[in-house]
Amino acid sequence: MVLGHHAEGSELLTSGAGSGWVRRCLEHKVGCHELLPSEKIFSSWGPPEPWSCCRKRPEQVQAHPREACVLCGLLALIAAWSMSFSGDADDCRLLCFIAFSCTLIGSCCFFTAVCRSPGACLVQLGRAERRRGYEEALRHAAAITWTSPEEAFNWWGTKGTVIHELQMLGPERSKFCTARRQCVPMFDHYCAFLRNSVGPGNYGAFFGCVSSAFLCCVSLVLAAAQQGRTGILCFFAMLALLVGAVLLFHLALAAFALTTWEMLQISRGRPLPYLLDEKGEYRNPYDRGFLRNLKARVFGELQTGLEDLNALSV
Repeated sequence: MVLGHHAEGSELLTSGAGSGWVRRCLEHKVGCHELLPSEKIFSSWGPPEPWSCCRKRPEQVQAHPREACVLCGLLALIAAWSMSFSGDADDCRLLCFIAFSCTLIGSCCFFTAVCRSPGACLVQLGRAERRRGYEEALRHAAAITWTSPEEAFNWWGTKGTVIHELQMLGPERSKFCTARRQCVPMFDHYCAFLRNSVGPGNYGAFFGCVSSAFLCCVSLVLAAAQQGRTGILCFFAMLALLVGAVLLFHLALAAFALTTWEMLQISRGRPLPYLLDEKGEYRNPYDRGFLRNLKARVFGELQTGLEDLNALSV
């Protein structure tokens, strides 16, 4: 379903399971997972109900992964606190202190990533220029045939991002996020656990949260192994494997100077035009080495401008 330009589009949505949240998006000019100023960050508490997806709206259903993260953080604090008093060895207490500290740091990073904007594209061209670039890209794609040399790797004839939702041409590495209804620069992915997009504005907080969570889980596993706490060991060992896989994946992305979205497109056999040279071969112009790539991602600046590429009129 495409959200139209006119407000009267909401009048047509009189029935259906999704009519409530679609009307909400149209009336308040927000995305389906974006909170209103009057709504709370955590809309409900308690375990998720599998059958609730049939009657709840998407923004309510998607709140449960974030609540699970908060619950795991509380369990980590309780486990670290309890094992710090029951263990006599100094190294066990040190591990509990590390786990406790990492949980606090990770919680701060988590809420920062939740509340902070992923970034907004800095406007360098007017809307008329961006619209003309979009129309030229459409004309170029319409003229492509199977004999065209660019047919296999660049239909649009531009390295910029073609944003059909806005009918505009965005900058390289940007992507239109349907949840936030906004063009995010250097878009990485939409995280259901944060209920927010991950971009240059909050990637550092996201990476800090994942790193702190991994160190916390490893510390708790080592402390639980020393004290013979089988339940704590198994639970946080499972979490350590999951969080460690996410951390390893993002370290690999930094090594290749790619985002999650770009890696997914490459794995699907559809690399983005700005990652290809004139012959259609892979060439990443943003790769400056692992450490510089990681520094640029973690300490990236939040780009803002007087006018954002958002879809408030869509």
